[in-house]
Amino acid sequence: MVTTFFTTDCTPFNLITWGFTDSQCDPKGPENGSMLGCLILHGFPNKFLDNSIYTWFPLQPPKLMEVFLHKLRTVDHYNFSCLPGLSPIAIAREYNDVQQILGSAQFHHPYSVKAARIVSDKG
Repeated sequence: MVTTFFTTDCTPFNLITWGFTDSQCDPKGPENGSMLGCLILHGFPNKFLDNSIYTWFPLQPPKLMEVFLHKLRTVDHYNFSCLPGLSPIAIAREYNDVQQILGSAQFHHPYSVKAARIVSDKG
């Protein structure tokens, strides 16, 4: 499936290379060419898992998608468990609050797992 944009503005020059690449559908990706999963991951960081059936096929019943993905032989690529609960939100009103939150053992940077896939050692 090829997406066609009827515009002259959809170029790497106007969108930067990252934005242009991010706007293209990938039929071999986890979403089979759909853009909805990408929008969900960008719009709600840390609320959906990267390999969740709820992320990539949010409008389909999970049991039905499981049958379909078995036929495609890609069911092993997806997580069918329910979405995790929301992580607690810490409100920082002053500089000392920020220091306390960042120094806490309970604080986990939301993108550390994703960054660890790309960056190794000291980066």
